[in-house]
Amino acid sequence: MCSAFIWSGPSLLSHKAKVSWNMVTRPLSEGGLGLRPLKEINKISALKLVWRILSAHDSMWVTWTHQNLIGKNSFWSLKEKTQAGSWIWRKLLKLRPVAKLFHRMDIRSGSATSFWFDHWSSLGRLVDILGQRGYIDLGFRENTTVEMVLKHHRRRRHRVGILNQVEDEIEKYRASANYDLKDVALWKCGHEKFKQRFRSKDTWLQIRQTNIRWGWEEVVWFKYATPKYSLFHWTVMHNSISTGDRMIKWNANANPSCVFCNHPLETVDHLFFSCPFSEQIWQTLIRGLLRDRYTTNWHEVLSLVKDSSQDRISMFILRYTLQATMYGIWRERNDRRHGGNPSHQARLIKLIDKTVRNRLSGIRTQGDHTYDDGLELCFSTRS
Repeated sequence: MCSAFIWSGPSLLSHKAKVSWNMVTRPLSEGGLGLRPLKEINKISALKLVWRILSAHDSMWVTWTHQNLIGKNSFWSLKEKTQAGSWIWRKLLKLRPVAKLFHRMDIRSGSATSFWFDHWSSLGRLVDILGQRGYIDLGFRENTTVEMVLKHHRRRRHRVGILNQVEDEIEKYRASANYDLKDVALWKCGHEKFKQRFRSKDTWLQIRQTNIRWGWEEVVWFKYATPKYSLFHWTVMHNSISTGDRMIKWNANANPSCVFCNHPLETVDHLFFSCPFSEQIWQTLIRGLLRDRYTTNWHEVLSLVKDSSQDRISMFILRYTLQATMYGIWRERNDRRHGGNPSHQARLIKLIDKTVRNRLSGIRTQGDHTYDDGLELCFSTRS
């Protein structure tokens, strides 16, 4: 529904999507719109339930789960194919391989920590290292806690090196054990960083697949931008607007020429701002601000709006004027293609100039006086 609404409005026609949903759900820095996929949100929410179980949060649901579903066992040792519990419970059990990457136990008394299944030692989960054979080699039952081992186990020498390493771990934690305190559950919040809380955002950032950074998010989604202008600019950056070169790929009978100058092939580079019609508008609006840096080449224009060495006011005016100009030219282009009455360049220039001035005035009324000199700069560059 989100995808259809963005592109086709109330009719909810999903086949009109201009940019793939996989791209839309990426962060702004990776070329997306920052929407999180429901599948990932659901996974994070389920992991939070796992965290609540493992950290023994005081809640009726956690207490009931421990009493009726886990019992004296460890959450990690329960069978995945079980008839106990609900469908949601079985889904939580299937998430254990992912949860294992995030969960650790900080030992105090060891009473709430499974010796075999919890990650409490520097060696990792002992059941993964030693397997069920370890029960026999060390002489500990499956449901043994760390506290039971620290209190009652006597060190032995083994022929296998890994078993001697486990004995070393036991002695290390025995020396620092405090049987008056409770064990602390930890959750991974970053690279080798664990805290006593669950943060959905930190967990999501570690689970999600990262993609290359596009490097133009600050140009499209800057402060005080108009959302519809930014969304259109974002679509242009993905080369997903219906220019002539794209339309002819869908329909061989489509007219790919420019409606402004009859150039045989309309492209993004031509429309912004190689076309004489759009060039005149862009030149009138921005040449006074850019001066010797003025250009009509689309890629050079993008480089200019990325240049952070400019002062804040000039940068805002340049970026906002670019988006307002692109949006205005595109609307005029669509009106002419669909039989609307053409507007003269002077009218579009006046309309875009008024839009920029009104935006600067609006920012001023919001209490941000940083842009007070913006209107003065607009008047000086237009004259």
